[in-house]
Amino acid sequence: MPIRPKPTRVNNAYERLKLDIMRSELPPGFQAPEPEIAERLGMSRTPVREALIRLEADGLVDLVPRRGVRVRGMSREDMREVYNLLCVLEPLAVRQVCCEDEIATVEAFAALDVYVESMRTAEQAGEIDAWAEAELGLRRMIIELGRNRRLSTILASLFDQLQRGRLVLLRLMPMPVGSADRCAAILEAMQARDPDLAEQLMCAYRQDARALTDEVFQVSRLSQV
Repeated sequence: MPIRPKPTRVNNAYERLKLDIMRSELPPGFQAPEPEIAERLGMSRTPVREALIRLEADGLVDLVPRRGVRVRGMSREDMREVYNLLCVLEPLAVRQVCCEDEIATVEAFAALDVYVESMRTAEQAGEIDAWAEAELGLRRMIIELGRNRRLSTILASLFDQLQRGRLVLLRLMPMPVGSADRCAAILEAMQARDPDLAEQLMCAYRQDARALTDEVFQVSRLSQV
């Protein structure tokens, strides 16, 4: 019976490669054989192979027979597909938080407010990277509060697929002034336990992001990011 690598080694390889992809240290289109990837990490090929299989399932890389691994880019159509899913699933997540028997605590909403204030500060300072980090943190925490493990897993994968390309596109867009106020309104509806309003506001927020992203692709004539 073959010996399987320890999960900690696989997890370590997975997290290191994923971080390199998110930071574009392994940019879209990067391709290398598995031995080269293993050498880069200073690890044996077996845990690296399993980590790459997980990254392929996440939609971040393609395993190419006899050629190793290739980092996926995000085309305009890829972005549309991801945003179409987010326009449905994130409003659902917001609704679930509103409908929880035990609504999120005062402390939880205080933590969400911190993200919104960080977004507002970044908007005013024109710091797009800080804004993106705070906005994503807010959305991740909202998902966690919904207590739906499967939905959280699906959304986490979509966020990861979107994130690297999203950072590139955000730098080509105007600063999203007013987004913090829109997110604050979503939180107010959640605290008021108004699922219809919270869902409606989140849906509009994601639809606008989809439209703006699509416009940047068109104007910039990008093939992928």
